[in-house]
Amino acid sequence: MRRPKSVRLSVSKAVREQVDGDSLLQEALARDIVNISAVARSLRPALKSRVGKEVSEQAIITSLKRIKGVYGRRTLGYLKVLANSTIDVKTDLAKISVTANAKTASKIRSLAFTSYDSFIQISSSPHAYTLVFEQALYGSVREEFDEGSIMEAKTDLAALILHSPEEIVETPGCVAAIYNQIARAGINIEDTLSNHTDTIIVVSMDDAVRAFTALTNLVSEARREGGQKE
Repeated sequence: MRRPKSVRLSVSKAVREQVDGDSLLQEALARDIVNISAVARSLRPALKSRVGKEVSEQAIITSLKRIKGVYGRRTLGYLKVLANSTIDVKTDLAKISVTANAKTASKIRSLAFTSYDSFIQISSSPHAYTLVFEQALYGSVREEFDEGSIMEAKTDLAALILHSPEEIVETPGCVAAIYNQIARAGINIEDTLSNHTDTIIVVSMDDAVRAFTALTNLVSEARREGGQKE
């Protein structure tokens, strides 16, 4: 959405808005692992568009240095949460997504009631319901639904479950850091759910070990940088 020409945006505010939209850059600034001059040069074209005039590299650098502390405090906050998180892995899972309607909702309620301990997650949206459950139930669960209502069905999946302290509910950046770590490892997330203090990430069995390693490294790094014990 373009701003009205009559509304002038200051350089410092434009820089803040630009960095607010880039979690990786925020982390790099907070940890002081990026060349600020290089960042300023890369941001300059976008900032010119935001401000509506040429912006000097030095003005951008000054603004970046001014806001580094803000992201440092944010980073410390989510590092403390991740440092106190633990990871469980559940293998041999399957997933079925079905069209959301009264009939499928009734079927899901019945399945959840009779096989509660076998389900890892049940999530819903206005258009679909997704069930992740023990693969041993795949055949019987699939038979409960009309083929026309099944949108997606997969087997050979695994779930990584991060158990975090209650502070995760009110601490920005925690879930983003988790997803970014998985993305950096080049792993596709098959399904995901954030449920109070648990973050559940479903991946293929082939990616389970790499995903577990990536998240373990994230927690270990958070413990080092957050001053927590290994």
